Amino acid sequence: MQIHAQPLDGHINNFISDPIDITNGTTQDCPLSMILYAFYNAPLIQIAAHKHKTSLRFVDDSMFLTVADSLTEAHTMLKDMMECLGGSFDWSTTHNSPFELSKLALMKFPRSHQDAIPTDLSLSRLNLDGTSTS
Repeated sequence: MQIHAQPLDGHINNFISDPIDITNGTTQDCPLSMILYAFYNAPLIQIAAHKHKTSLRFVDDSMFLTVADSLTEAHTMLKDMMECLGGSFDWSTTHNSPFELSKLALMKFPRSHQDAIPTDLSLSRLNLDGTSTS
């Protein structure tokens, strides 16, 4: 049995296909996709590596969680994780993985019924359609 290796220069039987632009993504049925995405997504998760901040993920869904003395302080921490240099928005841009901000949800869990409820969290980034996030 003979095995003929093809050269790694893009030629197969002297045929060169037209270039194909790949913007992002992998095939959905690839068994390695979960592992590869974990490596790909790791810098996003590490943005929240702090005593009062954490992040969870499942496949392509992510969650930021903050624990603070007030909801206003928690809002400030969340806003910082999203907008700071090297934060979530920067990751989104550098990894060609735009956030669908219209799917963003903010859940507030005050410590007691007496805690002041701040206004909605406002982010500086716009949705893909140009509308405001708040």
